[in-house]
Amino acid sequence: MIEVLKQIGLSEGEAKVYLALVNLKRSQPGKISQETGMHRRTVYHALEALIRLELIKKEQQSYVANDPKKLYSLIDVQQEQLDIALPSLKADYEASKDTQISNFFRGINGLKTILDDMIIKKSDIFVIGNPNFTDEYAKTFERFDSRRRKTGIKMRFVCTRKYDHIPIKAAQFRFLPEQYDTVSNTYAYANKIAIIHWANEPLIISIKLAEMTKAYKDYFDILWRIAKA
Repeated sequence: MIEVLKQIGLSEGEAKVYLALVNLKRSQPGKISQETGMHRRTVYHALEALIRLELIKKEQQSYVANDPKKLYSLIDVQQEQLDIALPSLKADYEASKDTQISNFFRGINGLKTILDDMIIKKSDIFVIGNPNFTDEYAKTFERFDSRRRKTGIKMRFVCTRKYDHIPIKAAQFRFLPEQYDTVSNTYAYANKIAIIHWANEPLIISIKLAEMTKAYKDYFDILWRIAKA
């Protein structure tokens, strides 16, 4: 169990003290020191750290473990830290593979990969065609859009239908006649194009080619002028 707690962010001493408190229910530093075999000063440091993490609390002169469900908060913190670090890591990774022009992705994880890449590139996004904003994908788009707006990325759509409830906020939409409806849509951003075919699951082709991306953006501009607000 100590190894599990270390893997989610606790030091070995913090893990030992926490487990001792879970078993003892309520205890004082001296007893915890005896139980763990740790020096009392080290126990005090661990107790202070565990209080900051809200895994335990102090009641008068004793310490009490909080509900172990609080451990999930450590995982949430790690996820937030990873979300902050990942865009930079992915940008470095992308920069190191300039020769790779195209990729194929499938399913919800593939969709998340493409949307994450749009955040990494920090470039405005131009969408042609109808995205799939159904309940199945709404949370994925909501997560993406929250990060997009924090990053300041602008987004414009040319599609054929208006949406009563959409997970994309602060974006611009213009509309073409319904006769131009399609089950695929194209995202042009930075030096990339992502073509998403909304079949039983998303099928995605990502193309990294600056000349082609510019052509799609020019095509988007033509449609934007034709489409109605």
